Amino acid sequence: MKEFTQMIFQHVPSLREHLPKLDVIIESWKEYKMAVPTYGAILLDETLEHVLLVQSYWVRATWGFPKGKVNEGEEPHICAAREVLEETGYDITALLNKSEYIERQIHDQVTRLYIITPYSSVATLTGADPIAAAQHLQADSIQSGGGGRWRLVCCSHTA
Repeated sequence: MKEFTQMIFQHVPSLREHLPKLDVIIESWKEYKMAVPTYGAILLDETLEHVLLVQSYWVRATWGFPKGKVNEGEEPHICAAREVLEETGYDITALLNKSEYIERQIHDQVTRLYIITPYSSVATLTGADPIAAAQHLQADSIQSGGGGRWRLVCCSHTA
């Protein structure tokens, strides 16, 4: 990323004067990026056996829940619904309960995932940039790849 940013700064006249501070600018941007909360959803079918996951164009080796960064002034549940719609084409607005979510914080970044059930696993999915694919996968086949602890804020669901 640094090389690409350096090329941009070299070619854009108004940015050239900032080249000596490029490392500081990139580090500041990374800190800002990691401080912006992300919101999304865990969509489970009526049997609680299938979950909707998305695959990024950038990191194709991993699958994750549809989520994204909140816009300034946007409420968390609105952000979650927008991100799920943008990434999958599925509107969760009518299914979303603002008090049912799991949340974790790693360093300064909060990630909150609203629990959506029942979700129709026969829904037609339309992944959009930056999503390469969206699929219904067996929930028991999911492996955790990240650190941190999730804080559950919801009632219990039984099948």
